[in-house]
Amino acid sequence: MNPSCLSDSDLPQVFHAADLAAVAGRRSYMAQTGARLVAAVVAAAAGVSTMRLGQSTTDLAGLASSAAFLAALVLDVSLLRSRPERAWHDGRTLAESAKTLAWKWAVGGNPYSLAGGQGDATVLLADDLLKLRSAVGAPKLQPVLGPVVSDAMRDLRAAPMDERRRIYLLDRVQRALTWYSGRAARSGRAARRWRALLLGLEITGGVLGILKATGAVDLPLDAVLASALGAVGAWLEAQQHDQVADAYAIAIADLADAQVRLEAARDEQTWAMAVNDAEEAISSEHTRWRASRSEP
Repeated sequence: MNPSCLSDSDLPQVFHAADLAAVAGRRSYMAQTGARLVAAVVAAAAGVSTMRLGQSTTDLAGLASSAAFLAALVLDVSLLRSRPERAWHDGRTLAESAKTLAWKWAVGGNPYSLAGGQGDATVLLADDLLKLRSAVGAPKLQPVLGPVVSDAMRDLRAAPMDERRRIYLLDRVQRALTWYSGRAARSGRAARRWRALLLGLEITGGVLGILKATGAVDLPLDAVLASALGAVGAWLEAQQHDQVADAYAIAIADLADAQVRLEAARDEQTWAMAVNDAEEAISSEHTRWRASRSEP
């Protein structure tokens, strides 16, 4: 059978299980972090306000501030206990590493070269995936049915080198370059928007401070703005748009260089080395991403 492509759906079971864990972990981490920051700003805003109904002596704004602080506390405890960012980071590392091994096997890259002398490459891949799960410290994975080696992977490995080269350059290298380029551009735009918001809040805070000092304004909004500044800064740190954009820009340059060697390979041994170099370029991007999010 002549292979036409190799998609993510054709990758080993461990990739899909780790990918699901990473997606769920990121969603949970971002949702809880965002809610906690919003609760902190609401608490500050309610804390500088006063609201009473009728002749009641109860300050409803004070109750709202207390409830918001309590919500922030609950979310903090939840983040500390569940550590969804670990599931996100470890799951993504495992998924991307498993994808790298699968592509190497499917197109005959090192250490699964078709040049000979490599033993049973399928057993070697299975052993490497097992070692990978132990090395990464994988998060709790949901059971996902699927083979270690799919039919599409087998068909691609059995194809001539020129066909493997065509599919690898199209479905792996070019797809990665397109994805990196798009993400770098989006992350750069997002970073500029959030920095503009921070600048706007700082200018507003400075103006309000002057108005308060001159008696033109009698509302303690400076505390609310300070809280909002902290929340926006923390959210920007959680997203790390600048670091992501820089990592992808480096990956694009490295992968473009590896592409030259892939196109120049003329035998299985040279091809296996070129594939390994290309996968190293892709893996380096993720290593930089994970290092930027590691705890000190």
